[in-house]
Amino acid sequence: MTTVNCDEAARLLARSIHGLGSERARPILVLVSGWAATGKTTLAQRIRDLLNDDAVGSVWISTDSYLIPRAERKARGLTGYNPATIDAHGLAGLGAAAKSGDGFHAQAYDPQSGTRTGREIGYDAPDVLILEGVQAFLPDLMPYGDLTIGIQAMHADMRDMRIAANLKKSKLDSAEASKWLDLEMAEFRHFLEPSIKRADVVLTVNQNYEYEFARPSCTHIAPALRPGAI
Repeated sequence: MTTVNCDEAARLLARSIHGLGSERARPILVLVSGWAATGKTTLAQRIRDLLNDDAVGSVWISTDSYLIPRAERKARGLTGYNPATIDAHGLAGLGAAAKSGDGFHAQAYDPQSGTRTGREIGYDAPDVLILEGVQAFLPDLMPYGDLTIGIQAMHADMRDMRIAANLKKSKLDSAEASKWLDLEMAEFRHFLEPSIKRADVVLTVNQNYEYEFARPSCTHIAPALRPGAI
């Protein structure tokens, strides 16, 4: 099976999003979800940069900005894959505000402390808003999405990638990095995996961050993304 690196995957997706501009009212809302540490943020930011380079005004926001604090999640025995840990109303409000064509605000999040910083970031109405994160496929948010991108991995890779990310990004020690993994995987499979498999575009990533386009089947996806095209 053919795989591509992150830059090439972003290029193909940016081309498809660019093509949506002739079919959908702007701003176009792109939702990107998947297991943690699968490169969602890097891919979403790269798509944003490519669109901006092509004079398509684009903004990236992480759904982490709407998570309850990590300490509270742990105290309640919940992981970020459980929708009870996200401000679903606020996230849906962001989607509605963005699709209205008006400016909007989003809160900033610190991944090391697992808390919102208290700082709000204001945005003018973009041509494209890329909303990326574990909870990007919330039912209250999905009606606003023009394109959904799900990222999956083999379960063995998921474990290794998550532990590595916890060690590097969240600055946890090895014991703490592994502690919540089984619960995270159980909640991911229950709450998120089914919707990721139904996304407009499904990418499978390996530990080298090479991507395979597993299901680019929607009619509005660019021909370059259809099976056998890459």
